[in-house]
Amino acid sequence: MTRENTEVELLASRITQLARKYSDATHAGSEATEIIRSISATCTELNAVEAVAQHILDEPSLDLYKLNNRSGYLLDDNSACWVHYLADVGLKAAASLPQYVRDNRGQIAEGRHRSAFQMAYDSDTYTPWTPFVANASIKASSAMLGRAAQTSIEDIFDFTYLKPGAVLVDIGGGRGQHSIRIARRHPHVSFIIQDYESTSPSKEEIDDESVYRRLQWQQHDYFNEQPIKGADIYMLSNILMDNTTGDCRRILERIAEAMTEKESVLLIDDGIELDNSSKTHSCYGSSMNMHMLAVLGTLFRTREQWELLFSQIPGRLEVTGSWPVDGGRVIFEVRKMT
Repeated sequence: MTRENTEVELLASRITQLARKYSDATHAGSEATEIIRSISATCTELNAVEAVAQHILDEPSLDLYKLNNRSGYLLDDNSACWVHYLADVGLKAAASLPQYVRDNRGQIAEGRHRSAFQMAYDSDTYTPWTPFVANASIKASSAMLGRAAQTSIEDIFDFTYLKPGAVLVDIGGGRGQHSIRIARRHPHVSFIIQDYESTSPSKEEIDDESVYRRLQWQQHDYFNEQPIKGADIYMLSNILMDNTTGDCRRILERIAEAMTEKESVLLIDDGIELDNSSKTHSCYGSSMNMHMLAVLGTLFRTREQWELLFSQIPGRLEVTGSWPVDGGRVIFEVRKMT
């Protein structure tokens, strides 16, 4: 009984035949333009078949291809930035992870130390964007949008209790993707977005005058003194997961110094290490945990480790609310009690 060739095998065989035909034509000095066109067309067809095999395209009927949720994801600019980042930075850093573990004898230092990412790129930078992209902060913000969680912080935390004119300080907020989203739903709140670079989107990009006029960008290093005192809310979204325990203490100390006792709220949207037996444990959370270890030398914290971290900050930071969401993620409401 003979096995029929698959479509991929037939296309590959045709490309081989055309390549030989092209070689013969060029050696004979003959015109080969049509052969090149045929090779190109066959390669395009092969790409489509491979895309179907990888479930990037659907093939509802023979030679008819259509987009699906995977190809739609890749066509989105923000999602493409996230895939770009994972491929160019994440995979290369992960390749150096065994060396990182050996060099550190299976331990993670409290302070800054040489990560697998730095080993892979032979770099001293702690920012895993700069080695491969121009306009790094813009690309970073786009990638963060690409991996945005299904459940947004405004779906969990009730911002309606805030009085008109309340101020939210978005620390490390990049181009303001979280603040812009919250501002669209809560017109009574104003926002100050702080980051290393004061790079803001244009009014045209935001496309809402009532939102745009409530946004302010401020250049700020979160290791330095917090310039905005007594804000209603300080927000850290996916910031502490990027930093070692020692650096997290420094960041939280600066914020605690600026908070008003029992009034100001520190909202933390971050990762959490879950028990493997937990029903809320997610493969996505585990993969992100390993990714953070490779690129930044950090791991998600357990609930006990979070509580210990807060207890080490002068001013007695206390968790007054917490919401586990999207397996491997948690939102904390924290206040300064003394």
